[in-house]
Amino acid sequence: MMELPGSLEWRAPLWWWLALTPWVYWLLHWGVRKRRRSPCAEPELLPWAQAWSPPGVKTGSLWRHVLAALAWLLFALALSGPRLAEQDHADTGRSHGELMLVFDLSRSMTARDVAPSRMEFARQVLESMLNRMDGLRIGLVVYSARPHLLTPPTADRNLLQHDLGLLRHGLLPSEGSALQEGLVFAVQQFTDRKLPRALLVVTDGGLPGDDEAASSRLRAAARQLAAGGTRIHVLGVGTPGGGALQAPDGSWLTRDGEPVIAILHEQRLQTLAHESGGAYARIVDGDGAWRVLYQEILEQLTVAVRQGEGSDLIEWRELYSWFLLPALVLMFLSRAALPGGTALRQLAPGLLLLGILGSSIPRPALADGDAWQRVAYAAYLRQSYQEARQAYARVPGYAGRMGEASSAYQLGKYRDAVALFTQAVLDADTDQERANAVFNLANTHYRLENYEAAVATYQEALLYDPSSAGAQTNLRLARNRQRQQAESEDRLGGRQGRGPRRVRMAQGIRITSGRLGIDETPEKPLASRARAPLPMPSAEEDLLNNSILYAQPVISLASDFKDSSWVYAPTTEESIALDAEALEVDESRFWQHLFEQEEGYAAPVDVPHELPGVLPW
Repeated sequence: MMELPGSLEWRAPLWWWLALTPWVYWLLHWGVRKRRRSPCAEPELLPWAQAWSPPGVKTGSLWRHVLAALAWLLFALALSGPRLAEQDHADTGRSHGELMLVFDLSRSMTARDVAPSRMEFARQVLESMLNRMDGLRIGLVVYSARPHLLTPPTADRNLLQHDLGLLRHGLLPSEGSALQEGLVFAVQQFTDRKLPRALLVVTDGGLPGDDEAASSRLRAAARQLAAGGTRIHVLGVGTPGGGALQAPDGSWLTRDGEPVIAILHEQRLQTLAHESGGAYARIVDGDGAWRVLYQEILEQLTVAVRQGEGSDLIEWRELYSWFLLPALVLMFLSRAALPGGTALRQLAPGLLLLGILGSSIPRPALADGDAWQRVAYAAYLRQSYQEARQAYARVPGYAGRMGEASSAYQLGKYRDAVALFTQAVLDADTDQERANAVFNLANTHYRLENYEAAVATYQEALLYDPSSAGAQTNLRLARNRQRQQAESEDRLGGRQGRGPRRVRMAQGIRITSGRLGIDETPEKPLASRARAPLPMPSAEEDLLNNSILYAQPVISLASDFKDSSWVYAPTTEESIALDAEALEVDESRFWQHLFEQEEGYAAPVDVPHELPGVLPW
């Protein structure tokens, strides 16, 4: 028999009395039957009169009662709340310090020399580390050209996991890699100077300038922080060979005519950790390196304290499920011998409970990419595009980029969609996949009113799939819009100084843009290839039958600058509430606007600004 650990405790031991329920019931039932015995039969015939069936048929056999009694006992044990104390912070005599995560959000972190990208892979590693860092107060600082506080030091792991999900390039309004400023800013966010503290930097080591002076200033800052009692641990992200970077329009980023290759500055990061007394690890496919780093951080930030100064927090592992499942099984078996056709009807509730419980039993997880692809596709189908985009960001390869780009497109983030569809073209394995990605890329250029790029991209899509009716139709439309745009610009040149036209609207009426019917429906993200539990999207030829109407600027619909040529679409106030229900709330937009205000930007920033003298990656 297995011996229970000595740390096993019961949250509500009074529930043990529940185990006596069947015994009390049977005792009362026996007493009632005894009082109701009929005196009309002879003593030797009394057993025949009282029996439910002739001798030899024992439908109320002993084993049923034993199983039922055991089931009630296990139910009582489950309700009593058995639990194990996994970690007792009150009795260990230990205290934990504070750790600030310093996360690089510069453009170089979008390189895809590690899948799905440097930023996404680093985020997944941090999430795994956070699940093991018990007792630490952890905060989060993000930086590009300037540092910002996203999460102050906290013991709330759910909050940290949530905030890690907000990280993306473009969250900060300025391009750059101000690593030194990020370190100094992060140290200022510690809340308890008496406890040990450390920084964990997640970066590829890029600096605002590529000269030796920038590296010297970084080393000096590391020594100064170490003198103040702060160690710097570093997680290097990327590969020594590096990866190419994309511009906001989806093209390759260049410098002096040459493509920009963002490499991992491993020597610089190793020196940074060494100068401050910290440790360095490079994020690779295996997790051995960062596990060693994680252990070193815990050892440094855990110190002995005087007895009684620790926290009274105890972390428990609940064990009620160990008793609940056997109890249901035993109750099921105890009811299995009911007479006649009532057995199935009586067993139905037990079967239902077993099914519900069985669905909650943990099963082996799918591969990470496949599991996240299922989650993302399900979110996309129910039009939760922000959730779908965040989940698709974790999926490597063509399927992940197509899904992430399509989600960004549906959210109206067309510039992000351009870069992601471009990456999907590069990740495609077949001509059909490339045709789908190029077609969606062309639609995105069209949506941005970049008709010249849209025409060229539709032509490229037809090279991969000459029979695409959608690409042929949209190519004609894009050429017409390109010609109308050029004519409109010519007419605008002859009207300088006249000012815009205005019209007085009736109260309760608002103006919407004119609308143009066009086959701009992006290819839906693919379902999981491995298991394919969800229906596949429609073929591209079916897209013409499911066209979405997209708003276009009114000026592009006017053939002449007369009020009669303008298109007004009046909408009553009653429909505004219906429109609001379709909006997708993106929390990262709130933080983005907050960071824009912190850096002094008066208007929203769609594309991060490049600062003079600062490398924009």
